[in-house]
Amino acid sequence: MKNSKKILYNCNIFNNTTFQKGYILILNDIIEDVIWTDQYDLSHYSDYEKINCDEGFVSYGFIDPHVHFRTPGNEDKEDWDSGSRAAVKGGFTYVIDMPNNKPSAVDYNTIREKNEIAKKLSLVNYGFHIGLTDQNVFTIKDIISQLRNDKINIHGIKVFMGSSTGNLLVTTKEIIRQALNTGEIVLFHAENEEDIIASDNFENIEKHEQNRPAIAEKNAISKIMESISSKQLSKVYICHLSSNIGLQTALQLRKSGITTYLEITPHHLYFSINDTDGSAFFKINPPIRNFNDVSALRDAFNSGVLDLIGTDHAPHLLVEKQQKNAPSGFPGLETAFYALYELSKRDVLSFDMIFKMLTNAYSIFNIKNRGEIKKGNFADLTIIKKNDYIFKSENSYTKAKFSPFENIKSDLIIDTVIISGKEMLINNKF
Repeated sequence: MKNSKKILYNCNIFNNTTFQKGYILILNDIIEDVIWTDQYDLSHYSDYEKINCDEGFVSYGFIDPHVHFRTPGNEDKEDWDSGSRAAVKGGFTYVIDMPNNKPSAVDYNTIREKNEIAKKLSLVNYGFHIGLTDQNVFTIKDIISQLRNDKINIHGIKVFMGSSTGNLLVTTKEIIRQALNTGEIVLFHAENEEDIIASDNFENIEKHEQNRPAIAEKNAISKIMESISSKQLSKVYICHLSSNIGLQTALQLRKSGITTYLEITPHHLYFSINDTDGSAFFKINPPIRNFNDVSALRDAFNSGVLDLIGTDHAPHLLVEKQQKNAPSGFPGLETAFYALYELSKRDVLSFDMIFKMLTNAYSIFNIKNRGEIKKGNFADLTIIKKNDYIFKSENSYTKAKFSPFENIKSDLIIDTVIISGKEMLINNKF
């Protein structure tokens, strides 16, 4: 079979810290070499397909460790075709799917079947988190081993400490302790159930935040701290950190010597309650909070205290979000970069840190041969060029045809996405 050769030139390449001039050689699905220079002589590469980056920015393909592709069970909301297309459109080349499906992804057979669906439909690389329950806690390590033996990518154990979409609620310290003692990364939806006020009807964003207050996040993280019996084994991952008090409590956990990863979403960095129109389009768990919380999270982002971006891409149908009992969640894959970039244009977030946070999950989850633009890694690349762009949810690829980021504007566009050496997106089109 004839080799596929490509050369990317006129590039500003992200080197895991900042951007540097250079060009990238791709041979089939692998990065053949990276040449760090601002001088180009393409005459040596006559047999290479030329890809002109037009002085744009080239990052390793973004990774989202926190998506809900709703399959199996809610394919009307999202499936692996629509979800992975949304991922590509947003510059993501790897996603990790959460377990709150129907049935929940908590056992060997369900996850194996889920993998077969993803294998047929997904345009991007992928893995899964397995859900923790009172029933599977003592066998979960064996289940993970079985799945990995079958070459199914299991990256962590997900624990829902507060009621959310699905039926995976875990509230007892003993169950949490057993999960932490597996030595796996344990991801927590950290809202303490006892602090949440259940409500069947959505009134407004302010009331939703009051029903799921920041103290719920703080108390959930405190409960995690109290559950730990082995500092050596425990690897705590706090999903979608939303408040300053939650941040400070998580930092106490880290200071105590526990491996602690802190995830932040674009929406918890972008919006405060005052930035919303109060509608259910902004309803999410944990909620959008006040500006003091947002400001503290932005400072933590810029200082490197936070570890990675997760979009918590959680699509629902437009008609559902217009009902009185609107579910929590909204899509995020196609807007994540643009929201973060807009904040950098306002001098709120560091531009370089955005790219670090959008690729850091590769190293956190120990995903081999991915995550850095270097010789020998898989050729998964996101090329961003200077061009005007406006996000319209009616043109999005997710099945959720709404977004709190409706009409967000950008003077940069995700132009080209390459996965394993193949161009999946060209000129922002499939």
